[in-house]
Amino acid sequence: MFFSPFSTTDSYFIAYNSSTGAVTFNRIPELTAEFKILFEGTWASGWSHLMPCASGFIAYNSSSGEATFNRIRADGAGSDILSKGKWAPNWSHLMPFQFGSSGSGYIAYNSSTGAVTVNSVRADGLGADFLFGGTWATGWSHFMPYQTVYDDDSLFDSFDTNRFIAYNSTTGAATVNRIQNGGAGFDILWKGAWDPGWSHFMPFRYGSSGSPVAYPFFVAYNSTTGKVNFCQLFDPFEFKLL
Repeated sequence: MFFSPFSTTDSYFIAYNSSTGAVTFNRIPELTAEFKILFEGTWASGWSHLMPCASGFIAYNSSSGEATFNRIRADGAGSDILSKGKWAPNWSHLMPFQFGSSGSGYIAYNSSTGAVTVNSVRADGLGADFLFGGTWATGWSHFMPYQTVYDDDSLFDSFDTNRFIAYNSTTGAATVNRIQNGGAGFDILWKGAWDPGWSHFMPFRYGSSGSPVAYPFFVAYNSTTGKVNFCQLFDPFEFKLL
């Protein structure tokens, strides 16, 4: 399942079954706990990743390497393919991040080999451009993007706010990382060890009513034990268990 906000009032998400290809586009009206199906159809089966980007979303099949760039229709009732191509197969993770004031980029990572690339999505949605490639340690199981908050954002380059957490659910190893200006690489800001076994991380932002500042938080959940933690993220490079 892939979730992405399309407007400032309502939320929308795509639900997809990779075995059957069944897909729905859905809307959750503001301040309700129900959703409405806007579109129902069938795609090709086997898409392993649906990743939001500024132009819409990227669909990727890790077995074949097939990738498409897609634009969501204005009414939310389906999407149109803008471009398609062939990537390397076996990318295990695609992590989106904001690129500049209105663009988007993504990190592609292979957990078996450690191969990693940083890429920017073209504004017209007609593909992506390679920015950086390298090799990380193998075995990272989770990447969670978030953005820091400053009292005066004008003092900082927009790239400086892009952070992400990398986590290894087997060992508990964790790092907090910054994406360098222009997407030219990464800086490790903090590394340590958490409990192993966390299966899910979900970022969210929260601020007081009427405040323009929304602070970054995340939820960590262990599907085996049912344990859940709510945490607040601070800069520089700290988090607080709530």
